[in-house]
Amino acid sequence: NPYLAFALLIYAGTEGIQKALPLPEHADVNLYTVSEEKRAGYEKLPQSLEEAADCAKNSGFVKRYVPQAIAKMFF
Repeated sequence: NPYLAFALLIYAGTEGIQKALPLPEHADVNLYTVSEEKRAGYEKLPQSLEEAADCAKNSGFVKRYVPQAIAKMFF
């Protein structure tokens, strides 16, 4: 759901500003051609929809901002 995704992005940005969280290092390289050593320094995204749903289901951040009734529909 794009509306849920955008809402979580806004909550993430707001929470980051309020808590003065540091930004991760920027990725200004082509991740397809960069060395494996450099690529290993970046956190990987889930590789499947099922893996992404599991991550969301176990996320304290998502639980804090997505009502349980809505979360049940997606996770």
